Amino acid sequence: MEGEAREAELQELWANAYEGWKSVPGAEKDVLFLRPKKAVHSDVDEAPHSMDQKFPDIVLTSSIFAITAWNPKGELCSKESNIEANVLLKRDIDRWPSPPMRACWHGFGFDSTWREDGFVLAFNKEVTHHARELVVQLAVKYAQGAIYEYIPAGGDNSLRRKTVPAMFNNVDADTDVVLCSKPDFKIEL
Repeated sequence: MEGEAREAELQELWANAYEGWKSVPGAEKDVLFLRPKKAVHSDVDEAPHSMDQKFPDIVLTSSIFAITAWNPKGELCSKESNIEANVLLKRDIDRWPSPPMRACWHGFGFDSTWREDGFVLAFNKEVTHHARELVVQLAVKYAQGAIYEYIPAGGDNSLRRKTVPAMFNNVDADTDVVLCSKPDFKIEL
C-alpha cells in the first residue's frame, strides 16, 4: 500500500488500538490494560471500563511515551525480526543519556488480530519537550511512523493518547484511553 492510503490505514489502527502495560511501578496489577474510551471492535465483547482501577502515580505525574521497533514503516515483518529489532531498541533505551528516565516498562499494542511489543518511558514533566524530541529521534532510527504520548485527561483513570509524528506526517489518531479489564481477544496477551 502506498503513501497516503497506508498512513490512513495506520491512523485507524493507532486510534483504535488497545494496550497492555507490564510491571508499571506502583500498579496494583501486573498488567494494566487500556482501551480507547470509544472502543470500535464489533467482533468482540468490549472490555469493560474499570472505574475502580486507577493509574499509578508515576503515570499521572510523569511525561509518558510509548515506542516500538516492530514492523518498521508499518510493514509486517516476521516475529523473529521484530523481536530482534526490539532487543536493539531496548539496548538503546538502556543507554539513554539525558534527560534521565524515571522508569521504563514493557508495553504492547494490540487488537483482535495483531500485537506489537514495545516500551513505555516515563520522564519528569520538566523535560517533556526534550524527552519527546529524543524519543521521536529514536523512533526514526527504528523506522517508526509515530510514537504515543500520554497526558492525564481528567481523573485518575483516563489518559489522552496523542499520536506524535516520527517518520509519517499524517498521524492524527489522538484518543482518550481508559483502564479496562483484560479483553477477550483470540490472540496471546
